[in-house]
Amino acid sequence: SSFMVIHTAVKEKILYDYNLYTYDYTTYEKIDITEESMTNAIIDVTTEVKPKIYFATGHELYSEEYFQLLEASLISEVNEVEYVDLLTTGQVPEDCEVLVLTALKEDITEAERDDILDYIENGGEILLLLDPNLNQIETPNFQEVLDEYGVSVSDGIILEGDSSKMMYSSPSYVISTINSSSEIVKNISMDLNICMMNPGKLTIASDEELEEKNVTSEILATVSDQAFYRTDLEETS
Repeated sequence: SSFMVIHTAVKEKILYDYNLYTYDYTTYEKIDITEESMTNAIIDVTTEVKPKIYFATGHELYSEEYFQLLEASLISEVNEVEYVDLLTTGQVPEDCEVLVLTALKEDITEAERDDILDYIENGGEILLLLDPNLNQIETPNFQEVLDEYGVSVSDGIILEGDSSKMMYSSPSYVISTINSSSEIVKNISMDLNICMMNPGKLTIASDEELEEKNVTSEILATVSDQAFYRTDLEETS
């Protein structure tokens, strides 16, 4: 395959042909991202210090390999990605810009909870990538972290009732339109749909409680008013 090299006197970045395009998997259209890839490569080789993003390990449900595509996307946006076991380090690393917490197979320890809470209280940012808690694991320590943001995660899943809002006539494959005025996507000039597979339900504290916590919430995507919540997954009606 063909490739190009972006380099300075001390660093270089190789872009292969597959780095220069992507696909729209609804239309199967090939999309040229050469300009974006080259811009990111130039920033990469000229940036002295890149933001550090750490994935917390030790209790995660999914292995590091599960997040390879996400990790590659973060790196392409000129970040460094590392994995950290807080029980080993004893604290969130000082150079951590964002701490990523993923779905758990067991609760975090009290020590880890306190380390994460200290990190948050000192202005640290968290990215939560969570599944519904279908195994109904008791996670009181982790819930204290979520309580900082006034949110809790469901034990069941949301099923869509509107046939025009699901993929393959499957109520658990929910299609939702992204709120284009959201802070997250407001600078992207396109309409976006997302497919949420077996989505859970976020319970958010009242406006008064959020204000006390100095937290603001914003809705990025929702299901239709025909959707419903199910905890008994043996039920098929």
